[in-house]
Amino acid sequence: MRNPLVKLISLQYKEFNPGRTVCVWMFLIVVLLLGCGAGDTIITLASLSNPIHIVVETNTGGATALVLEQQSGVISRINLDTLEVTGTLITGLNNPEGFAIEPGGPGETSVLVIENTVPVRLVKANLSNKNISNLCPPLNLNSPTGMVRENNGDVLVTTNGGLFRINFNQGGCIVTRVDSNLSNLTGIALELSTNSVLVTNSSDGKLIRISLDNSSPPEDLALNLMSPSGVAPLSTGGALVVQTGNGSVVKIAGSQLPSPSTIVTTIKTGLNSPRGIALNSQENTAFVTETNPGQIVQISIPFP
Repeated sequence: MRNPLVKLISLQYKEFNPGRTVCVWMFLIVVLLLGCGAGDTIITLASLSNPIHIVVETNTGGATALVLEQQSGVISRINLDTLEVTGTLITGLNNPEGFAIEPGGPGETSVLVIENTVPVRLVKANLSNKNISNLCPPLNLNSPTGMVRENNGDVLVTTNGGLFRINFNQGGCIVTRVDSNLSNLTGIALELSTNSVLVTNSSDGKLIRISLDNSSPPEDLALNLMSPSGVAPLSTGGALVVQTGNGSVVKIAGSQLPSPSTIVTTIKTGLNSPRGIALNSQENTAFVTETNPGQIVQISIPFP
């Protein structure tokens, strides 16, 4: 990726804005005075409308990501090298709370979106023709907060009332509960190495692993987190977790899971209302959504 100074300067020449230019050059002066290290944070200059989730697109080699903007009900694409918004792909969503990419044939990628409406809707948005269609009849779910798509095509949805699976292979949309007694779930991500899903519990401050084949009971991987939301598993077995409560991102040590002596390392503080998180393929860079002021923050991840 390019040097952050080069990114900021190139963005200014591509899209001149007097007010933004003053702010950017003031920022550049501060950077020059304080120095710019490898772990510095870079922030998108484009304004987004309450971005809550971000997913890296694998079909572009990880060069772009899709961002779900809740307030405006749109899905935008961001270039992860320049951190520019390159286009609005889908509009007209109604209070979206989670989304997942559904790969199709060449040029036929779609996005599945869970809408927190009354009743709840699961819709499919085609990125090619921009059409939005209902996938299921109205769903009896309580305040969905996020979703992921399993490799078999099923959808997992976190809600205030627990974790639910929506299955499409039985002649319709069959909704079943995955956990037994969890509530107030927020973030969710697949942990393929363990055939599990990682979820965060915002009220109890937990990171939890749930087996997808019911081979083991839910495991508390980390406790006493500050209103955790987004989660991104690491190939080492650990995870990055966004703490909305104190505006930070922490790294959960993989070698310690699941242990009472779990090591939690803070890798970024000072964020503004962070929520969603995604990793690049090398797992050395994280992209975090800030719902207010509406931007994506790029963070270097220390190794190991």
